[in-house]
Amino acid sequence: MFEFDLPTIVFQIINFLLLAVVLGKLLFNPAVRVVKERTQQVEGMLAEAEKKHEEAERLREVFTKRLGEAEKEAERIIRQARERMNLERREVLERAQREAEELLRRAREEMEEERRRVVERFREEMADAIIELSAEVVRSAITEGVHHDLVASLCSDLWHLSESEIAAYRRAMAREAPTAFVTTPLPLSEEERGMIADTLSSLVDRRVTLEVTEDPSLIAGLKVKIADTVFDNSLRRQLTTIREKLDQELESTAFPEFSES
Repeated sequence: MFEFDLPTIVFQIINFLLLAVVLGKLLFNPAVRVVKERTQQVEGMLAEAEKKHEEAERLREVFTKRLGEAEKEAERIIRQARERMNLERREVLERAQREAEELLRRAREEMEEERRRVVERFREEMADAIIELSAEVVRSAITEGVHHDLVASLCSDLWHLSESEIAAYRRAMAREAPTAFVTTPLPLSEEERGMIADTLSSLVDRRVTLEVTEDPSLIAGLKVKIADTVFDNSLRRQLTTIREKLDQELESTAFPEFSES
């Protein structure tokens, strides 16, 4: 059987307690303090990490938001650039089309004007050729008798002027020298000169002198200028009248597209 030595046991217990107290003072408390400090450091690090994580999340959200806004802004800028480019392209195309149409219109007008000038020149040359040919034919057939008849016809026509016209000529000649300028294609006989002078003198109620010049282009007949009035029954004037009518006839029949414009 075991024998218990109570004093020894008590002494051992006291020694153990003293050892525990000493160890607690020397080892346990510093260890607990170190663990506590380490725990606080870890908790601080965790809190800092959490804070940084939250900041990172916030920055990520801000970045994501700004990235989305930047993408939208980029899309808006690209869309506006495309719209502006399309608008400018349409304007350039429209301007080019207008300029092309204007150039085409001017070219057509110039071509039409040139065609008109060519046709008019051809028409005038053709009318001139017809009249000149007719003048040559008439000139070859003119006799002194025909010329004399035209002189007499002019004098007869002067007697058929109205009273108001005769009064106007008399007033005009009262302020001027009583001279009549006579143009004839053929030399006038004394009888013809006397006929013309007597007719004009009776017309203005004053003795009229004649200044006679010859112009073969008149073909036959006379051109008489008294005061500011010209009496002309020459064949040249009649051919000129015929030429004007012929020109109108050619314009309306041979070239109707120009007579309508």
